[in-house]
Amino acid sequence: MKPKMFVIFLLFAVIFFVAACTTTTVCNSPYINHGQSCCLDQDANAVCDSDENSSLVSSTVKQVDPNGTGGVSANSSSGAPGSARFLKNMTTLANEEDNLDYDLINKLQKKINQFTYNDASWIQMTKGSSYYDLGSQKLATLQMLSSPISNSDDFKNSFSGEGWKGNVHYLNSTAYDHLFAPRDESSFESASLYKKYSQEAIFIERYIGEQAIETPLGYVLEYQELNWKRDEYQFFKGEYQHNVLTYKIFCSPTLVVYLQPSRDDLDLNLLTSKMDNAQEVWDQNVVRLRPEMLQKAQKIMQECPNTAAMTKTLRGSTYQKQIVYADHLPTYLYYYWDMNIKIDPEIHRSERNTQKNAIDRVSVTFSNDDAYDVTGPILVDIRVKPDGNAEEYLVRDKKLVGNFASGTSINRVFIPFEPIEFDTHAVIEVRMYTENGGHYIRPQQFVLNY
Repeated sequence: MKPKMFVIFLLFAVIFFVAACTTTTVCNSPYINHGQSCCLDQDANAVCDSDENSSLVSSTVKQVDPNGTGGVSANSSSGAPGSARFLKNMTTLANEEDNLDYDLINKLQKKINQFTYNDASWIQMTKGSSYYDLGSQKLATLQMLSSPISNSDDFKNSFSGEGWKGNVHYLNSTAYDHLFAPRDESSFESASLYKKYSQEAIFIERYIGEQAIETPLGYVLEYQELNWKRDEYQFFKGEYQHNVLTYKIFCSPTLVVYLQPSRDDLDLNLLTSKMDNAQEVWDQNVVRLRPEMLQKAQKIMQECPNTAAMTKTLRGSTYQKQIVYADHLPTYLYYYWDMNIKIDPEIHRSERNTQKNAIDRVSVTFSNDDAYDVTGPILVDIRVKPDGNAEEYLVRDKKLVGNFASGTSINRVFIPFEPIEFDTHAVIEVRMYTENGGHYIRPQQFVLNY
C-alpha cells in the first residue's frame, strides 16, 4: 500500500474510533440519563426514582399537612416503592406542628392498594384539600384532619347523620341550585293547570340514609345517598347524580378512611320500573355488596389504633332524610313562581259627577319572594270592573321588567287616560305574565267598597 493511502486509511480509523467512544444515550421522558443508561424519573425532579427509594431507608421524610396547618417529620422504616409512593404524592414540605401519622398512612395506602387496584395512584383532587382519593372513582379516600378528634362523641357529631358534610366530596352540591320546590294544587288557578304542571315537570327524589354496623373491630358507618328522577306516575327515570354508597371508618384522631364499591356496582340500569321496584333493586344490591365492603373495612381497622373505643357511641345510630325537588320547568310554567302583588289605589270624588267616586291612579308593588330569578321580559295588565259593569283596561301589555331577581321588589304608578268612575263598588285586578307563553303569574285582585 502506498504511504499516502495508508495515512488516509489510518485517519478514517481514528475518526471512527473517537465517534464510537463519544456516543450519547438518548432517554425519553419520564426517563433520564444515568451513566451510560436510562432510569425512571416519574416525579421529574432530575433524580432517579430508584435512588430516591433507597435513600428513604431509616431516613426522615417531611410532608405538608393537606389542611394547610403545617406538619412534622415522619420516619419511614422501609424503602419499598409501595411505602414511599403515597408520601411522594402528598405535595411538598411540612413544619414541626403536623400531627399526622405517616407510618400509618403508608400502611393503609399499601393495604388498600392490595384489595383494589395494585398500581392505582393516590390523587389530591383539589390543591389544599384534606381528601386524598384512590383513582378518579374514589374507591378509597383518606381524609386528614387538622383538628384531632378527642373522643367518641366528637366523631359521632362530626361524621354521622346531619353533622357530616363530606357528601359534597362525592356529589356536585351546586346541582340542586336551579331546582324548584314542588308546587301543590293550591298554587294553581285551575285543576287543569296543575295537571299540566304534573305532566311536564320531572321530579327529583333525594334520599340520604345511614346506619352504624357493628364488626369485631368496632363500628362502621354505612352511608348512602340517592338522587333519582321520576315522573308524576312514580316511574323511575334515571339518576340525577350517581348513587353513593360509602363506608366511613374512624382510624386515628387525625385520619378517617372512606371505602366505596366501583361505579359499575352502584349504577342502576333499569329500563322501565316503578320507584318502589327501583328501591327494592337498590336495597338488594347494597345487601350483596355489604359483606365484601365490611371485610375490606376490617382490614383497614386492623391497622387503626383505637377504632373500637372511638366508635362505641355509634351503637344503634341511624339517620334518614328525604327531599323532593322539581326540575326542567318550561318557560311557560313561570306563573307558578312565588310572587306577591300589593295594590294601593288613589280614590277621590269625581270632578265630573260629585255623586261618583273616581280612581285617579293605582300604585302597585311587585315582589319576587321566590328563591329563583324569573327570566323575562315580564309584562303587566291592570283591569278595573266598576259596579259590576264591563272591564276597563288601566294598562295593557305594559312591560314591567326584563328579568325579575329573587328577593327584589318593583314599584310602579299607573295613571289612566281618564279617571275611572264608580258608584259604590269596583274591582282592580293586576296580572303579571311572561312575554314567552303569556301565562299569568299569580294575579291579584283589590276590591273597593264605598
